[in-house]
Amino acid sequence: MDAARPGILFINSSPVFGGTERWTVLAACELARRGYPVWLGYRYNHMARIAQRSGLKTVRLPLLNDADLLSVTKIARFVQKERVGFVIPTRVKEYWLGALGARAGGAQTYIRLGLVRSIENKWKNRWLYGRLSRAIVVNARAIRVRLLETGFIPWEKIHLIYNGVEIPAHLPAYRPDPNPFRFVFVGALVERKRVDLLLRAFATLRHRHPHRPTTLSIAGEGPRRAALEQLSQQLGLAGSVSFLGHQSQIGALLSRSDALVLPSANEGVPNAALEAMAWGVPAVLTRVGGITELIQDRWNGLLVSEGHLEHLAEAMERLLTSPVLRQKIRRTAYQYVRSNHSLDKMGDALEGLLTGRATAN
Repeated sequence: MDAARPGILFINSSPVFGGTERWTVLAACELARRGYPVWLGYRYNHMARIAQRSGLKTVRLPLLNDADLLSVTKIARFVQKERVGFVIPTRVKEYWLGALGARAGGAQTYIRLGLVRSIENKWKNRWLYGRLSRAIVVNARAIRVRLLETGFIPWEKIHLIYNGVEIPAHLPAYRPDPNPFRFVFVGALVERKRVDLLLRAFATLRHRHPHRPTTLSIAGEGPRRAALEQLSQQLGLAGSVSFLGHQSQIGALLSRSDALVLPSANEGVPNAALEAMAWGVPAVLTRVGGITELIQDRWNGLLVSEGHLEHLAEAMERLLTSPVLRQKIRRTAYQYVRSNHSLDKMGDALEGLLTGRATAN
C-alpha cells in the first residue's frame, strides 16, 4: 500500500461487458499506473476475469439491488480496512450502495455517468446526487445538460471528463479496395444499441450490391443475442454475419475492419467509436447523446438520424463505395482522437478531480 496515496474502489455490477465496463477497466488501470492503490468491486465473474487480466485487484460484492444493506456494510468495511479514499460507482444500481458504503467507511463518492438519463426530482435522488456524492463525472456535455435540468444538481458538482482510449503509434495500412469489405459492431447486445436496425440495414446493402463481398462482425454479449441471431437467419444473412461474443483484443478486431456501425438510440461518448477512430476505422453513428460532440459529419465520421433504416443503409453504402471518403475520415479521426482522447489526458483529468485540482468545466 502506498501510504501517500488514498485507495480507489471502482464498482460495477453489470451482467454484460459494454462501454461503461470498458471505461471502468481503462480508468482503473490508468490510475493504478500512476501509483494509486486501485480495486474493482464486481458482482459477475466475467468482470473479475477481465479486470484481473488487466492487472487490477478485485473484490467480490453482492450488489443485488439498491436496498442491499449487506453490500453497503461490505463496502464500508473494505473502505476502512484498505484505507480507500474514493469510491467510484459506475452504474445506477450501485450509486446508492457505493455512496452509503463510502460515507459509512469515511470515503468520498464520485458518481460516474456515461449515458443521457432523466433523473426524477425525488428525495432519494436529491440526497444521492446533491449530498451523498462529492462529484458527478460525465463523458458528454449532453449528459451535463440533462442533469442540470433536474434543478437540484448544481453546476459545480458536474465534471466533464471525456473517455480516453489506447491509441496505436501508427495507423494500420489502408485497404482501398478490401475484399470482402468488413463492417463491425462493438458493444453490449441490448435494446438501445439497435443492432436489429443494423442487421436490416446490412441486408438492404447486400441487396443493392449483390456482387460486392461484404461481412458484418458483431462483437459483444447481452440479452438480445439469441433474438438477433434469429433475425439474422430470417434476413438470409447467416453466411455473412458473425456473432463473435466478447472480444478482449478490440484493437486486433478493428485493425481487420473497414467500417464501424453504431446505430444506438442513446449514448454518451461511446468507447467503441473512439477505439475505432484510434485504429483508423471510419464510423457511422447516430445523432444522439454526446456523439455530435465527437463527430463532425463527413469529416471524422458519418452521422445518421436515429432509428432511420434508409439513412443508415445509405451511410454504410457511402463508405462501401467511396475509398476516397474512407481514407479522409480515417486520417482526421485518428488525429482527432490522438489529440483529444488519450488515456493520459483522461488520467490527468481524473487525478485532478480526485486530488482537488480540478474545477467544473
